[in-house]
Amino acid sequence: MPPDDSFFLLAVVASALLISYWSARTHHDPDRFYAASHGLTGVQNGLAIAGDFVSAASLLGVCGAMAAYGFDGFLYATSFFVSYLLLWTVAEPIHRLGRYTLADALEQLLGTGVVRTAIAVNTLIISVAYLIPQLVAAGQLAQEVFGLPHPGAVWLMGGLMTLYVTVGGMVSTSWVQMVKSVLMLATALFLSLMLMARFHWDLAALPEAMPALYAAPGLLYHGSMDMLSVHVPIVIGTLGMPHIVVRFLTVPSPAVARRSLSTATAALGLFYLLMLVLGWGVLALGIHPSPADPHGNLALLALTRTIGGHFFSAFVAAVALTTILAVVTGLLLSATGALAHDLLHRGAPRSPAASLRSARLCAAAIGAAATLAAAVAHVGSITSLVSLVFTWTAATNAPVLLCAFYWRAFNTRGALFGLAAGGIGALMMTIAWPPEAPTKAPIPTGIVAIAAGFAGCLLGSWWKHREVRRMNSDGGHHRGVAGEG
Repeated sequence: MPPDDSFFLLAVVASALLISYWSARTHHDPDRFYAASHGLTGVQNGLAIAGDFVSAASLLGVCGAMAAYGFDGFLYATSFFVSYLLLWTVAEPIHRLGRYTLADALEQLLGTGVVRTAIAVNTLIISVAYLIPQLVAAGQLAQEVFGLPHPGAVWLMGGLMTLYVTVGGMVSTSWVQMVKSVLMLATALFLSLMLMARFHWDLAALPEAMPALYAAPGLLYHGSMDMLSVHVPIVIGTLGMPHIVVRFLTVPSPAVARRSLSTATAALGLFYLLMLVLGWGVLALGIHPSPADPHGNLALLALTRTIGGHFFSAFVAAVALTTILAVVTGLLLSATGALAHDLLHRGAPRSPAASLRSARLCAAAIGAAATLAAAVAHVGSITSLVSLVFTWTAATNAPVLLCAFYWRAFNTRGALFGLAAGGIGALMMTIAWPPEAPTKAPIPTGIVAIAAGFAGCLLGSWWKHREVRRMNSDGGHHRGVAGEG
């Protein structure tokens, strides 16, 4: 491994150990482990939200998609940013109703434990299904850039992830995400400035220098329905991502929750604008996917080597690893809350010490299992797997959250029907038109699954209300007969 790569890789590891050591010295209880004692400021939580959301698919994938598909590739960045605007619809209700997890909020609203169980199981499915491809991506990046063996790289990232969560909980996880956001924004800004200097500070020269073929839509999508089937699940799916929405439980008031979302929106808006500039630079400098990198995931690193040399490229690779680490820690923490707090203790632990001990054991078990699965997994396109996770979330959690917070007639049966219908719809659409299929799906599969989730919510709630009305009607009739007698 070259000295530059070794230095920045060791810097990532050392930073992880220092943050974990600092977190271990602070007082710990369930409030601190799951929600950082509800004491983060709006700016802190906003940066942590941005760090929790932006994965390697954004930092590396957007430039890669633009290198391969031009305009169509940048639509991924647009969808990611637009999806964040929808979080304004659920931020305050989740903060007002929840304690540690998403299941807390929905049980508080619907008043039944069966909803807690269903949401907790779905949180585990989403978190682990998203966790594994992120760890695989970390292994591939470390293998390509740092020369580490793939299983060793996966175990390194998985071990750091598990250390963060088991030792520091939400405190260390939040600080990892905050540091990652600052590094990510600073790196994208500095790289954009270096790129603009190469083109004599003429922003218009960037799109003019790239091939005209990449400036127009049509390279990736063959129609509007094809495009909607990919991007609608991304936009709606973010609304139900457990590791994102629980961040609104780490602040002391609804006003701070709004402030944190404003900070996150500003940070993400700046980031994706910089990604547009860097994507133009990739195309303007003629950087395209190679046979060794068919999806273009290393296009940003190639751009960095071109304008900044190997040293700066090694730094950007380390930032990319930090990006993945910040995301997987958030995912592991949400999975831990679902298993320990929601399923084992049912939201009411026997004692704070028992709750904390259980949480740490669950975090270690889930982290080890996910890392083992990622180390031995042979997956195809990581982007396709991530798209499936967003489709599942958009078809299950998102309809339930929107109906629960904005429909007064919504009830427990509606929530259970919505989760079941959305999950079955997502599975059926995936089996019928797998993401790796050589031909395009004839219908927007993601939209069908989302529609199934909303239909389940409506049907279940209507069915329950119909039963209640019939029972009330029968009861009134019997009371009338008794009175006449």
